[in-house]
Amino acid sequence: MKRKVKVLHIITGLGIGGAETMLYKLLSRLSQEEQSQHFVLSLIKPGPYKEKITDLGVTVLSLNMQSLLSLPAAIWSLLSTVRTIQPDVVQGWMYHGNLFASISQLVLPRTVKIVWNVRHSLYDFSKETTATKWLIKFSAKISSFCDQILYNSSISRTQHEQAGFTSCLGKVIPNGFETDLFCPNMQFRKKIRDELKIGDTKKIITHIGRFHAAKNHLGFIRAVIPVLEKNIHAEVVMVGVNIDSNNEFLTSQIPPALRSRFHLLGLRRDIPEIMAASDMLAMSSDTEGFPNVIGEAMSSGLPVVTTDAGESRVVVGDVGIVVPIGDMEALSEGILSLIELDIETFEDLRYKSRQQIILNYSLDAISSQYQELYESK
Repeated sequence: MKRKVKVLHIITGLGIGGAETMLYKLLSRLSQEEQSQHFVLSLIKPGPYKEKITDLGVTVLSLNMQSLLSLPAAIWSLLSTVRTIQPDVVQGWMYHGNLFASISQLVLPRTVKIVWNVRHSLYDFSKETTATKWLIKFSAKISSFCDQILYNSSISRTQHEQAGFTSCLGKVIPNGFETDLFCPNMQFRKKIRDELKIGDTKKIITHIGRFHAAKNHLGFIRAVIPVLEKNIHAEVVMVGVNIDSNNEFLTSQIPPALRSRFHLLGLRRDIPEIMAASDMLAMSSDTEGFPNVIGEAMSSGLPVVTTDAGESRVVVGDVGIVVPIGDMEALSEGILSLIELDIETFEDLRYKSRQQIILNYSLDAISSQYQELYESK
């Protein structure tokens, strides 16, 4: 019987974020396979994903780092943990996880594969924190000592290699999507629309993303206001951390006459249901890596209008609308053009959007790429 490949995943924490979500989704597939056994090591106290990953039958451990003062103890605990597990592959997630994956080499045989997983884009290095700048520069210097560097977008790979990361070890594996979870669903559509008191004939324009300058919420609001003024049957749903009525800056940007047509839902756990209730997704970001929200929307059958941030253009392909970063007038025109499509053309676009994800970015296909990497010599 073929021996299982032991994979130790090292990640900063297990809070709500893109890397944490992708790790969980990956483990939801790979932990059920017979070819590999997985462990997760969190550098800090684990967040909400700990319970979800544990429920998959995957062991979750933590170094419980709290500050730089706890670094020596954390490294000692790391080395003790890898000695106990004796992994065949150590995969870091994000800069800190990658660094600790490399540190684990101190006590591991040279046959153990060290894999980095970069989940960040470098549009403007000057905007990074001092600590992150140092970590990126240091990572570049030691990048040739791992066995593989994964990126979730080609633009991230290019940016990091321009910043000094070795180019010969780079490989792009995009994010994968649960096409059975993110899919058209009339029951979900009715549930959310009933909750928000939005009739079925109304067009819902959805924007999802935490309140952060890179997401350009102000630009989105400015883009969508003319759309609402021209179309009395259009409404806006905005979802994300701090995207609610308590955000005075956000609400002050919405004209009083239109506020009843803006639904600021804050952080939600029912994104598949919200997607199913929507008619299109708009993304206004200035920077992105691999935008999960676009893949989830398209998998749900939503046409997308997005800025040309990160891998957006590649994911959307020829079935959506991509506008220049910062061009909110073009974003507005793109949203308007979708709303004005006839029913038959719009439904055809919904179908093609979902097929784009099923054919190119299904979670099963992406998980297979990771498994092949773990098993390769």
